[in-house]
Amino acid sequence: MLLFRIRHYLIILITTLVLPGCNVWNNFTTYFNLYYNTSDIFVEAENQIKEQKKDLFSTEELTLPGTVNTQLVKVIEKCSEILQFNSESAYVDEALLMLGKAFYYQKNHQKALRKFEELIATQKESDLLLETKLWIGKTQIQLKDYESALKILGEVREQAVEEGKEDILKDAYVEEIVYRISKEDYQLAVSLSNQFLEVTNDEDIKAEVLFEIGKLYNKINEPENAVTAFEKVLDYNPLYKIELGAKLELGKTLRSVGKLEEALEVFNDMKEEAKFIDAYNEIDLQVGITLKELGRLEEAVEKLTFVDTSYVNTPSSGIAKYKLGEIYEYDYKNFDSAGSYYQKSLTSSLPKDYTIDAGQKIRTFKKYQHLTSQINNYSSQLFYVENPEEYTKDSITFVQDSIVYVQDSLAVLEELTLYSEHLKSLAGLDLDTVTIKDTVAIDSLKKDSTMAGLNSAKLDSIKRKEREIAIKNEIAKQGINIDSLFAEKWDAERKFPAKPIKSALSEDSLKSLLVKNEIELGNLFLTEMERFDSAYYYYDYVLTYYPNTAHQANALYALGSYYLNTDQKEKADSIFNIIYENYRNESIVNAAANRLNKPLIDLEFDPAKDIYAAAESELLSKDYESSLYKFYSIYEEYPKSSVAPKALYTSGWILENDLKLYDSAAVIYDTLAIRYPQSEYTIKIRPKLNAYKQYQTEVKKAIEDSLKRIEQEKMLLLAEDSLEVSSDSTLTQIEPNPDEISKPDIIDERINKIETPDIILPTDTTRTVILNNPRRNPRKK
Repeated sequence: MLLFRIRHYLIILITTLVLPGCNVWNNFTTYFNLYYNTSDIFVEAENQIKEQKKDLFSTEELTLPGTVNTQLVKVIEKCSEILQFNSESAYVDEALLMLGKAFYYQKNHQKALRKFEELIATQKESDLLLETKLWIGKTQIQLKDYESALKILGEVREQAVEEGKEDILKDAYVEEIVYRISKEDYQLAVSLSNQFLEVTNDEDIKAEVLFEIGKLYNKINEPENAVTAFEKVLDYNPLYKIELGAKLELGKTLRSVGKLEEALEVFNDMKEEAKFIDAYNEIDLQVGITLKELGRLEEAVEKLTFVDTSYVNTPSSGIAKYKLGEIYEYDYKNFDSAGSYYQKSLTSSLPKDYTIDAGQKIRTFKKYQHLTSQINNYSSQLFYVENPEEYTKDSITFVQDSIVYVQDSLAVLEELTLYSEHLKSLAGLDLDTVTIKDTVAIDSLKKDSTMAGLNSAKLDSIKRKEREIAIKNEIAKQGINIDSLFAEKWDAERKFPAKPIKSALSEDSLKSLLVKNEIELGNLFLTEMERFDSAYYYYDYVLTYYPNTAHQANALYALGSYYLNTDQKEKADSIFNIIYENYRNESIVNAAANRLNKPLIDLEFDPAKDIYAAAESELLSKDYESSLYKFYSIYEEYPKSSVAPKALYTSGWILENDLKLYDSAAVIYDTLAIRYPQSEYTIKIRPKLNAYKQYQTEVKKAIEDSLKRIEQEKMLLLAEDSLEVSSDSTLTQIEPNPDEISKPDIIDERINKIETPDIILPTDTTRTVILNNPRRNPRKK
């Protein structure tokens, strides 16, 4: 580049000296004043943009780095100056091309196209015409003028071959191939790539194109052709990046077609080449994955664990975690460990290709862990409900184990404390006074006059720091780590004993919850984890051991789904028929109907509505007793029906207004208010029902008051008679007066009068208002 610039300067200088003239001088000043700096800025900006493109046929849209846009703005300003003030110079065509490219990179494609077309129209002798046509084609693709773009790119390729313009030829092919890939026309992209191979002589380009062809063959599921393409790459002594990519893709493609040993050999050979040291993380990862596919699980786990721990914070580490999750899920069937690895993979540097699957796996295994926890919990509680003596025994054991746990943990803590204090004493510390032996720091502190004013808090802080340093030094000297010592003394797996829980729920409720969770776990195995045997186990277990729960129909449907997924359609249809015939009130029945292509069941069907219509017809015919019987039977037989409150209300209405049985009507209304408190009919009758109840309370109170008064009068009368008898007994016995012979009769008469009083009841007006004044039947005209 430097040699080119020097030569360029010399040519301009010589031209200026030999051929003096206005145009030459204009070119000279334009070059040094504007073009040179502008060109430098543009080349730097364009290089930064191109560096973003990792693959030759990448369809990812390039974004402008932070500083590039500022540089492009400067290029646009400088090129505009050249066109405005130096329009006669020899750099107009280059200024127009740079200006168009700058607009293109800024995604201002209309302006870019105008500048390219202006160059074609005004600079007909320029040697930049072919490159400009290439950029017109690129811009038309961005403007979605595909027909024009493909036509001009074809013309550019033909002319580039004729003129031997290798770079322009490459760019023209790449532009159309990328367009074809973006439209997922992979076959045509492969065809164009093969055409490109035939017309180019550059071996580096051939190697790169073959590498891309191999990847395209994999996209269209032609792995054998992909293997051939990747192998051909190595015939051209490719650049390091292409060779590395081709060998990795070759190994992965061989693995995908079942040639596992060959794939492993490719990766092992790469590991032996020192030049691939920067890619050892990817190579080791592929070795681990290949060992997994070979069924050499222990070696695979070892290798993938090595990748995970040795290449931390790399995409390879994230993928290794994900693959370990697969091994624990599908091979070891250890779902807790699988879920843990999937979780770790998502929080690491996992490539985008894996993140969606990893997220789904995490949700699945969290659901699995929740369901298994619920099942274990409800199973334990159900066991204690069915076996209360076991709950008592386990509670006693829990208390005993808890005491032992606390005692053991305190013993270990005491031992560690004693050891720690021993180390501190060795460090020359007085634990009671927290003082330190004379040290350089303390001596200097005492001597330094600038620190004489330190308060005691600062002095204590320095003492503590010195103390910590002394302790750490002594611990290091002893060569013992407190954490490792604790690990030796205490089993990390040991947990505080689990307390037995006695549920407040009934046995039936616990069974229902247990069955619900077991069915959901079976569904998880069937639909998300694709472990059909496990799904069958839970469905069969529920139907065998809990056959009469509210979830029976759902369990049957789940079992039918299992048979469908395992290609046992006859068994599946048989079960769906059982649901269709026997569970017509369950919402799941229509799912079974869909499987059988049978008519859907009207789940809103209510037999009580037909009875209500018949009862209403009889009421209009004034057959009160028959209609009353039907209305009330709806409440008794279909209490959950939507018409039950209305039927009960109508029963009371008939008793009140047609049959004049007010007390019976009040009983019906009271039942309505109790059973359906939120019903609109309850709201209607509540005021008069409350008034009726108040009236009944007043009547009862009046009767009670009257009876109480009778009792009081009886007691007074008996008391008076007793006093008279007592008085007479003190007198001298005399002959009775004939007039007094009849006194008992008088007493009896008074008592009879008390026992049959005229009870004063509340006015009967209230009762008449409430129930003796029937509302007019709205059906009667």
